[in-house]
Amino acid sequence: MNNMDLITEIMEACADPVIKKQMAFMLGRQRNPYESEDEELSQIIAQEKLTEYYKQLARDLDQMEPKHPDSIFKTHLEERKLESQLDSAKENLAKTYVNAFVNAGLSNDLLISAKGEGSDDWIFSNKDEGQLAAAASLGLLQLWDIDEGLE
Repeated sequence: MNNMDLITEIMEACADPVIKKQMAFMLGRQRNPYESEDEELSQIIAQEKLTEYYKQLARDLDQMEPKHPDSIFKTHLEERKLESQLDSAKENLAKTYVNAFVNAGLSNDLLISAKGEGSDDWIFSNKDEGQLAAAASLGLLQLWDIDEGLE
C-alpha cells in the first residue's frame, strides 16, 4: 500500500535473510522505491540481477536444457492422418508460441534463437502473423536478460 513507514518497520523486524530477499523481490515487482542498506537487497529491489536469480532457479530445478515444441506436443507418439493435420501455418504458429513459453527467460531454445538448430530458417519459413510471432518470441526467450537480449 506504499506505506514506507510500515515497509521499513517490517523489513527491519524480519530476521530471516531468505524471507527478506523474498520481500525485496515483492517490492521490486511493485516498483517500490524502498532503499535498503544491504547492497544485495537493494539490487534485488532495483531488479538488477533478476536474470541471474531466474537462471539460478532454473538450474536448481534442473530446467536449463532447452526443450523442443515437438517434445511438448509428443508428436512422435501420434499417428498422423492427412485429414486431421493442421495446415502448416497454424502448426508453425503453435510451435512458435509453445517454444517461447516453455523456454521463456532461459535465453536458449532449439527452434528460434541463434543457438538453436535451423534457427535461421524458422522466422523466414513463416509468413505474416507467423513471422511476427516468431520475432516476438525472441523477446520472451530473452526475458529480463539485458546483456544478451539487447544483442
